[in-house]
Amino acid sequence: MDDDHNVAVVDVEAAKTLSRQKGGKKVILKIGWTDDNNFVTAGLNHFKLWSFEKNKLTVVGDARPRGNLVSLAVRDNLVLTGAEKGIIYSWRGKSK
Repeated sequence: MDDDHNVAVVDVEAAKTLSRQKGGKKVILKIGWTDDNNFVTAGLNHFKLWSFEKNKLTVVGDARPRGNLVSLAVRDNLVLTGAEKGIIYSWRGKSK
């Protein structure tokens, strides 16, 4: 694994990487799609909102949660993450 924790969107059927972007220095543990073009990543003091449009990955929001996010659930446009000390965060929209 590299130090930039790259995030990629891949067309599995075509075996082709559509886009790749640096995820940052923090370790990514979880990923969840919120709709066809947007997803979130969560991990060690890490939470980012991503957009994938026209084969381009863009960070559209990020936050610095206290603690490591070790679980993630998505329903509609609501994202819930659980931290290691029992804290549950609720995310909606852009956090930037």
